[in-house]
Amino acid sequence: MSAVANICKKINFPLTPLGYQVENVDASIAESIDHHGMYWDMGAGKTFGSTLRNMIYRDETGAQIIQVVPPILIRQWARWLDSCGISNTVYVGTKKQRSKLTLGRDTSYLLIPLGILKNDYDRIYETYSARKISVAVDEATCIKNYDSGNFRAILQLQSGQAIMPMTGTPLATPSDAYAYIKLISPEIYRSFSQFENIHVGSKDYFDTVTEWKNLDVLKKNLGLRSSFISTPEVHPDMPRARISDIEYDLAKSHEKLYRTLVDQQLLVFDNGGAIDASTPSKLYHAVQQIVLNYGYFAQQNDLVPAGFEVLDEMVAEVGRAKLLVFANYKMSVRAIVEHLRKTGVAAVQVNGEISAKEKFDNIEMFLKNPLCQVLVVNTISAGKGLDGLQHVCHYMLFMEVPTVALTFWQAVKRLERPGQKFITDVRIATALGTVQVRMRKNLIQNDGLVNSLVPSANDLRNALYGK
Repeated sequence: MSAVANICKKINFPLTPLGYQVENVDASIAESIDHHGMYWDMGAGKTFGSTLRNMIYRDETGAQIIQVVPPILIRQWARWLDSCGISNTVYVGTKKQRSKLTLGRDTSYLLIPLGILKNDYDRIYETYSARKISVAVDEATCIKNYDSGNFRAILQLQSGQAIMPMTGTPLATPSDAYAYIKLISPEIYRSFSQFENIHVGSKDYFDTVTEWKNLDVLKKNLGLRSSFISTPEVHPDMPRARISDIEYDLAKSHEKLYRTLVDQQLLVFDNGGAIDASTPSKLYHAVQQIVLNYGYFAQQNDLVPAGFEVLDEMVAEVGRAKLLVFANYKMSVRAIVEHLRKTGVAAVQVNGEISAKEKFDNIEMFLKNPLCQVLVVNTISAGKGLDGLQHVCHYMLFMEVPTVALTFWQAVKRLERPGQKFITDVRIATALGTVQVRMRKNLIQNDGLVNSLVPSANDLRNALYGK
C-alpha cells in the first residue's frame, strides 16, 4: 500500500493529497526514509507534503519532529497542525516562559525558530538526544551557508538522525548546494575544499568565483534523495506573473548628489554632520539607499525622489486594488510608508523595525481591511513564507532591486501561487545611472546560473523580454 494512503487512514487531514504529492512523497520514502531534500516551489503544497512525510516517518519509527520555522510562520504552522489533529508545542516566548514549556515524548511536533534553537541549544539537544527525531527546516535557505552558525546548529542536531530541508528556492549561488548535499548525502564530498576543487573553475583577486565547472555533476548530486516540484507544472491553469521594467531618471540635483557620494565617498553638510562611505561596504549600501532616501542624504526632508513618482503613478493606476511593494533597507521601507501616508494612501509595513505582533497585525489589516491599500515589506525578511496575499492582491512593485534570484522569486511567489485569480503584475523600478542598473543585470545573470542546477519554470531574462 502507498505510504501516503496508509497515513491518511490514520490521520484525518483536512485536505486530500493530490496525485503528484502522493507520487513524490511515496518515491522519497522508497529512496531514503531518513534523508530527503524537499525543494518544492512556492505554492506546490510543501506544507502538506512535508507533513505527510514527517508523519509517515513518525508512524514507522516513533520519531518526534523538530521543525525549525521562521518566526513569521510559526502561528501559521501551529494552526495547520491543529487542523490536522497533530499535537505540537510552539517553542517561543521569553527565556523564562520557554523554560516552563514541557517537552514531552508524546508530542509529534516541536515548532521552534532557528534563533531560539541556537539560544536554547543545550536544552533541546539534551532533551532530544536520547530520542528518535527528525529535523525539518522550513525555508531552509537560512542554513545554505555551510560555515554559518545556523548550518552548524542543524548539522549537530541531526547527527545520526533524520533530516529534511524544505525550500522552493534552495540556491543563491552554486556554492550553496554544498550545505544541502552535506546534510542529505554526506558521503558525496569529504569537505568544502574538495567541493571547490571539483566545481570551481577560477576565482578573482577577492576570492570570488568567476567560473564554475562540472555543473552537470553538481546538479546530479543535489538531486540525490531529493524532490523538485515546479508550481506552474503541477498547476498549469494558475495565472503566471508578467514581469516588466520601469526605468526612470533621477532629478539633476539628486544625480549630482549621487555622483558626489560615489566620487568623494563622503557627504558633508552645513550643520557639521556627514555621511561616511569611505569603505567599499559602506559605499555599496549608501549608493543603494540614496536612490530612495534623497531627503536624508541631502539633509532636506522635503525633497522627494523620482522613484516616488513611479510609486504614485502605480498607486493611481491600480485604483482601489491592493499593491505589494518591496524594498531592501529599513530606511527605504520607512520612507515609502511615510510618503504614501502623506499622500493619503493607507499603507502598513512588515520588516525588522516592528515587533512580531505588529507584523501579524499589519498583514491581517492588509488582508482584511479594504481601505488598507499598500503593504510595504523587506524583500528578504518578508519575501518568503507569507501566504494568503494572493487572494487580495495581484500587483507588485520592487522599489529596490535584489541581486539574487532566490530572493526575487520568493518575493514574486507571494502573489503568483495557487489561489491567484489574476495575472500577477510585477514591475521592477530601476533608476538609470545608478547602481540599480548593475544590480538588475546581476539578478538576471544569477537567475540563469541557478536555473542550470535547479529544475525551474522561472526564467527572468525571458520574462523581461516578454517571452
